[in-house]
Amino acid sequence: MATCCERPKGNEVRAHRLTYVLLVGPIQEGLVLDHLCRNRYCVNPQYLEQVTNRKNVLRGSGITAKNAIKAHCVNGHDFGEENLYLGAVIAGAGLVTPPRKKEISRPQEPTVGDIATGAQERAGEAQVDI
Repeated sequence: MATCCERPKGNEVRAHRLTYVLLVGPIQEGLVLDHLCRNRYCVNPQYLEQVTNRKNVLRGSGITAKNAIKAHCVNGHDFGEENLYLGAVIAGAGLVTPPRKKEISRPQEPTVGDIATGAQERAGEAQVDI
C-alpha cells in the first residue's frame, strides 16, 4: 500500500483514501479528499472531507490559493469585472488587468489665428468668415 504522499503503483491505493473508504464509505466520483488538519500524512477520517479538486486547491496554501484571494494587482488596480479580461492562454496566463489606455487628448477649439490661416480648411472643415 502507498503512503499518503507516494504515487500509487498499479492497483495500490493511497493510505488516506483506503482508510476513508473502509471506515466512512465510498468517495463520490469527481471528488477528492481534503485533509482538514493540513497534515498530508494523516489518515484519520474525521479530518478528511470529500470536496471538488478546485475547492481543495483553493483551501490550500499554494500559489493558486494565494492568487485567488487577491483583490488588487501589483499596481493597485482593482480586480473588478470591468477591469479584467481573459488573457491569452500562453504559459499559464489568466485574468490580467488590461493595459493602461493613454490619455486621449480632446480636440481644442480653434483660435482666431487658426481660422485666419485656414487650419480648419486643411482639416476638412468649413472655413469661417471673419
